[in-house]
Amino acid sequence: MKAFLHHFLYELKAGIRDRSQLFMNWLFPLLVFVMMAVLMGGINPGFKKDMLPAMMLFGMMSVGLLSLPGNWINQREAGVFRSYRINRVPSLAILAAPVLASLVHMAGVSLVIAVAGIRLFGGAMPADWLAFALGWLLSALAICGLGMVIGTLMPNPRAGMLVSQLFYLPSMMLGGLMFPASLLPAGLGQASRFLPARWSMEAMTAVWSPVAAGGVPASSNPALAPLVLVATALIGLLVSLALFEWHSTGTRRPVWRLAGLAILVPAALGMLAGLA
Repeated sequence: MKAFLHHFLYELKAGIRDRSQLFMNWLFPLLVFVMMAVLMGGINPGFKKDMLPAMMLFGMMSVGLLSLPGNWINQREAGVFRSYRINRVPSLAILAAPVLASLVHMAGVSLVIAVAGIRLFGGAMPADWLAFALGWLLSALAICGLGMVIGTLMPNPRAGMLVSQLFYLPSMMLGGLMFPASLLPAGLGQASRFLPARWSMEAMTAVWSPVAAGGVPASSNPALAPLVLVATALIGLLVSLALFEWHSTGTRRPVWRLAGLAILVPAALGMLAGLA
């Protein structure tokens, strides 16, 4: 336990001391939050209703998709995992430490966004903070699960960043963060449920009103979004553990990377359930 605590503290401090991680974990999401609050709040006052969950989710994706996978791949390439293996550190502990550190950074950024969003920019507060916190936690775990799958399966930081962007950019445009998903065409609006971010928005905004995820009615089953997020987080953990490699020169065939697509199964099933 002492060794795990040291590992966790190292990951936590690295997220602040390393300039690239500090930018992605803190500076980038907070700068975008201020810009969006000023610009979108003035252009579209309705943005303030979903400002807290949207900007918190933006911060979570910055940490979990833009910072976590790259840091994971860099450590593997630098031989850090080999030294852990020599000292008999279990792979579960190696996975858990950066995820927990990322959750702390996500929580810190979200707290700043919550306080500043409400006090400075007039953002709406949830009716039930406990339900909102649960939706936030499930969203954070699902995003970390997705980030760890990318970091585990991608062979180098460049490939990891490319795959992360394939999730990050569509989530920004279609997940209900930048503008209400109700503005999307009906087919594209349903297809956006293929993204975990859309389920995160639904889980967090559901505590404001029966209308969730940027003006699109939530599923008739209110437990569907939390179930999708829990399943996404669990599959991310299981895939990362099953395909974890200690060396940068992977021994598994590239076809095994297709197993990472399992992380999308819960969102896909949720989308089909919403169509039924």
